[in-house]
Amino acid sequence: MKNKPFEYKINNCILECVKEKYNKVEYIAIKGLSLASNSDTLIIPEEIRGLPVRVIKDNAFYGKQFHHAVLPEGLERIGNFHLR
Repeated sequence: MKNKPFEYKINNCILECVKEKYNKVEYIAIKGLSLASNSDTLIIPEEIRGLPVRVIKDNAFYGKQFHHAVLPEGLERIGNFHLR
């Protein structure tokens, strides 16, 4: 059974997330994001809903503009994407 994506709001952005599992370990993957028009900083927390954020999926940031990014230390994979 596939997990449904959910939204997680932090500061001036909304992260589209999904819970995934690999080798019996559950984690959060970021699938997309929406930034408020007045925000130039992206913050991805260490945990969401009590699970570590480990993956940023392909194209999660496609077409988004921001000047600063704060990424979690435990991030294991960043997919292919394009930043402006």
